[in-house]
Amino acid sequence: MSLSDQFPGRLPRSVNNRFPFRLSVPSFIYPASWVPNIRLLGPYVDEIEILIFDSARKTDLPTVEDIRQMAALADEFDLRYNIHLPSDISPGSPRADCRQRAVEVVIEVVALTELLNPTARILHLPSDILATDPAEIYSWRQRIEESVDTIIKSGIPGRSLSIENLNYPMEWIRPVIEAFDLSVCLDVGHLLDRGIDWHSEYRKWEQRINMIHLHGVRNGRDHCALDVLSPSIFSPIMAALTAFTGTVSVEVFSFEALKRSLAYLEKYRPGSV
Repeated sequence: MSLSDQFPGRLPRSVNNRFPFRLSVPSFIYPASWVPNIRLLGPYVDEIEILIFDSARKTDLPTVEDIRQMAALADEFDLRYNIHLPSDISPGSPRADCRQRAVEVVIEVVALTELLNPTARILHLPSDILATDPAEIYSWRQRIEESVDTIIKSGIPGRSLSIENLNYPMEWIRPVIEAFDLSVCLDVGHLLDRGIDWHSEYRKWEQRINMIHLHGVRNGRDHCALDVLSPSIFSPIMAALTAFTGTVSVEVFSFEALKRSLAYLEKYRPGSV
């Protein structure tokens, strides 16, 4: 059975070069692995976000053959990739063995995907700090600094690592970002979900942002279709992105949510409103 028969849903039109930024979509829109998703999505978008959420088992990672096929498809579709590094690691863990594993996983996945020449490598720096005790934050940041130092010394350029905002203030890790000249992945959906002024954060990190994650937020749920955001919220976001030339990844995880999101993006595309 062909891919077309297995997954009949198709995007209505290509959005290649339709925006000032490169438009990216996740590699898990269809219920299949990386390569089938790229075959189905590649003709329609500028870039694909290769999601590698887990790393505990070798089967959680793409194979060398997967990477070879991804590279060939990039040539076929004039496509770029960005890599979402595994999110089951903790470079700031209090446990030395967990930090060592985190460093090893990052280095391994970067080496594995090097052939893809990614535009960015998205890295989570999770925190389980419940309070805002300065001493606790300092210790956590020092552990992250040691892990990132080891990663950078392995030969990975700092600017290729894009640190995503999570559930704590990005100011907590500003010293690490600046010390190692790292990039920033601004997840606007995370900010909206937490009631944080996304525009203020955008301006604060603008010179380092190479990746933006966009998704809808409703009733405490994120990664919804973009059209759940009201025009009063979404229109200013699109206005701010008219000058952005990095990558915007629409982080939704189903075909219907993606189809709705791309239609909403087109509606608010510069010059179309």
